[in-house]
Amino acid sequence: MLSLRKIEMTQERVFLAIVVFVAALLAYDKRFMQDDAYISFVYARNFAEGHGLRWYPGSNEYGYTNFLFTIIVGILMKLGFGPEFASYMLTFPASLIMLLLVYGIGKRITSSPLPAWIATGALSINHTFLSYATGGLETSFCICLIIAVYYQTVCWHQDGIRKRLRYIAVFSSLALLTRLDSSLLLFPAYVFLLVVMLKKEGIRPAIITMTWVSAIPTASVLAMLGFGYAYYGYALPSTFDAKFGSWYVLQGFKYIHAFVKAQAYAPLILFAIWFFLVSEKDFVPERWVYRSVFFSIICIWVLYVLHVGGDFMEFRFLLPVLPFFYLLIFDVLIDHGKRTGHVFLGSIIAIMMFGNYVQPYYFQARMMDRNLIESTGLLNRWMKGTHYNWPILGMKLKEYFYTGKPDDVKIAVTGAGAIPYFSELFAIDQHGLNTRAVINEGGKEYQKRPGHRVKSSNKLLKELGVNLIIDHPIFIRKKKNGTYKCLATTILITHESLIKIPAVFIHLKDNLYVLAHYMTQHPKIDELIASGAIVRHADQLKNTRCGKDFIIPAAELPKSS
Repeated sequence: MLSLRKIEMTQERVFLAIVVFVAALLAYDKRFMQDDAYISFVYARNFAEGHGLRWYPGSNEYGYTNFLFTIIVGILMKLGFGPEFASYMLTFPASLIMLLLVYGIGKRITSSPLPAWIATGALSINHTFLSYATGGLETSFCICLIIAVYYQTVCWHQDGIRKRLRYIAVFSSLALLTRLDSSLLLFPAYVFLLVVMLKKEGIRPAIITMTWVSAIPTASVLAMLGFGYAYYGYALPSTFDAKFGSWYVLQGFKYIHAFVKAQAYAPLILFAIWFFLVSEKDFVPERWVYRSVFFSIICIWVLYVLHVGGDFMEFRFLLPVLPFFYLLIFDVLIDHGKRTGHVFLGSIIAIMMFGNYVQPYYFQARMMDRNLIESTGLLNRWMKGTHYNWPILGMKLKEYFYTGKPDDVKIAVTGAGAIPYFSELFAIDQHGLNTRAVINEGGKEYQKRPGHRVKSSNKLLKELGVNLIIDHPIFIRKKKNGTYKCLATTILITHESLIKIPAVFIHLKDNLYVLAHYMTQHPKIDELIASGAIVRHADQLKNTRCGKDFIIPAAELPKSS
């Protein structure tokens, strides 16, 4: 007969295999790509082509925040992989490994395997978790490294194997090299390590051990900062200047509130708070230590979200704490659910399933909520849409203007990923993330959108020699009767400061055009206007929004040849 232990191990393996398989299928079904990923891909491509980590050859712009991820993608591109697939090669497996690590942590810190099973199961079907298994950014890759640190920390705490400390140091270094703000999530782990060592080993041995465990991550960060300063002239990317400074508490609160509302998690959180603070009867010190660590991780990250105001991508900024949230909340709830019976446990699972089911429908009506949070569907539409397709726009601009010479047409964009990547033109990032001159200018805040609050002035764009201002692309369809109609969109597009700059319509394909503003004269643009590939507007553009009823009469436009 099989021993009970072997039966449990078989059940565990079957469960994990099913969870990973189902998560892989769901993640593949929800795969998408987003514009911000192409910012890193621009630097990665130039790195692969021998130009270094540059926004364009010879520039000193420092606009990526995922150093290690960009380097690895660049190496994979050098080996012949496309940037999209290269990013998937890192993030997709990392998401699945994360599930195994979360189960491993949950199994070791809870009184029974049930919380670990449910926490892992909940994460495996979570819409945000599954979506960012792809997307092109480093999110899942970095979080997997952080979860690996906590897995090794819990294991070391329980078995005392010293080599785990080396793993902690290495995984911490990799996480910090991927995203510097990983330090906020790693801080509780190092505090926990220090406290446990002080109790186990005394002051002197604890300090010696923590010194070398911290030395590798610290040296990695200092090396990265030194590289940035020596290579670009700045220790930190422009993103830090664009996002940090003031506290955006209200915007951050709205971001968190939108997530709780979309996931229908309010009942779970209220139940957990009640049981955690009021109903706890059986005080188990070791388990409460783990709960305190997870709770501190969540609190620190929430403060960070409140500081930066969240993010404009669908809840990407909350994914780092989602595994800890599930481990904490289901440990507390199930611990008390045992006393109230299976009905209570069933209710927990039902709420969890319901929240994961309804989140995609939270954005269904407009694909963007009132807080300017874009759904993964909208982010993907900018990349893969039939009409709203920024890669096609970038490729068309390359076809029209790119020669590889210094006097190529210069463009200004707010979506600074796919369009610069596919056009390969000299591109000014109007939000300053890849154009530090915009940050140095101290541009006026024009919207409450994380990372996109500041926008370049027309004066600066003129000084930088910009020829065409693309801004946020407005796609226009030419109707059979000769009128031009703006395609419906969900976002404020044309800033009022652009109204006085002559408008042109750049032909993309068939009857599809894109609006641009012709700022500085260029012979190639004039040539295309003469040929009809670019249609010049007869007067200044008088509309600042693009909506379903925005129609430009044919009388105001010269007929295209």
